[in-house]
Amino acid sequence: MEAKGLRLSVAEIAAQVGYANQSKFAKVFREKDGVTPLEYRRTVHLGAFHLPHGAL
Repeated sequence: MEAKGLRLSVAEIAAQVGYANQSKFAKVFREKDGVTPLEYRRTVHLGAFHLPHGAL
């Protein structure tokens, strides 16, 4: 997640969306989106990732 040059860690994002445990957040993220938060960040940053329709 990046906003105006601010790059939050996965732990910070997890906490902001209500997860006290980063591992649980990553597990739920992967189950829903098919990739881990870090994999998503890398592929989005490279412009190579496209979520399936309705995935979010």
